[in-house]
Amino acid sequence: MSRGTSAWSNYWASGKASTFGRLDDVDSGASLVALWQELLSPVSESAVLDLGCGNGALGQILLKIAEEERADLEVTGIDSAVISTEIDLPNSLTLIGETEIEHLPFEEDSFGHIVSQFGFEYADTLGALNEMFRVLRPGGRVTIIGHHRSAYVCRDSFDILRQMAEAEESALMVSVERLLTRLDILYKQGQAPEKDKTAEDLRKLVNGTVKELEESSKSHPNPGFTLQFLNSVMEVFKTKGTSLASHRQYLQELSESIVDYRIRLDSQKNVALDTSGWQGVKEQFQAQGFQVDRFEPSVVNGFHFGQLIQATKPG
Repeated sequence: MSRGTSAWSNYWASGKASTFGRLDDVDSGASLVALWQELLSPVSESAVLDLGCGNGALGQILLKIAEEERADLEVTGIDSAVISTEIDLPNSLTLIGETEIEHLPFEEDSFGHIVSQFGFEYADTLGALNEMFRVLRPGGRVTIIGHHRSAYVCRDSFDILRQMAEAEESALMVSVERLLTRLDILYKQGQAPEKDKTAEDLRKLVNGTVKELEESSKSHPNPGFTLQFLNSVMEVFKTKGTSLASHRQYLQELSESIVDYRIRLDSQKNVALDTSGWQGVKEQFQAQGFQVDRFEPSVVNGFHFGQLIQATKPG
């Protein structure tokens, strides 16, 4: 398994509902439900395939809509990452992990509708479209919302990457570990830390770095990552009596979780397209034989959410 796939597998294993930005799940994302209700209309009783399903947030949205409209849907989701088997899912929702969009394990004409929200674009689009055309029934629909570089979800992610770079350049975690190591030595020697120049210099370095990051966070539209990073790192000083080895393990695990997060954001940045890039994807749809019915920005709560492509396989 690649580090990128592993990073996504760890994300889903943590129990996260989705990658939908500020619209995390069915309960908090009423506006997202409304969007898909409009996209599905009319809701037809058919088998639906969700590409890049993660933990099934979109599938649950679709089933919620179908229930309200008294339609019978069966949703199957696939994802290249490992999907947790411990999450509680509706009976009409099946999730299959470690499955690539370019190699769908389904017979021809298996689905009446293929959907994807922030999943399709992670695949090789030509290979994905070939498989989508194969498993979609004649007259069936495709509805995808993909990452657009101008959408707020991507803008938020790009800003977090900048905050990550600032945090890494500050070397705060290195300074904290050096201070913890010095304090451990002094504790074992029975010396007072406040009388040790090395410890005091390291303490000043840590405090100064924290203040610099707090100040730099003010230049970001959403400084949440930096503030959470600072809270997490400084947590080691609140646990009295904890061994140096435990502190180091905590910092190592924190570092690994940040690396995974950066890998996921980098992968999102790499697949996000501008309007010209999405125009190229539209042309790929048409070259594959799809009829493109809608090609436009997807808007949620008045903000650009992603790129919408809705297409039909000729009957």
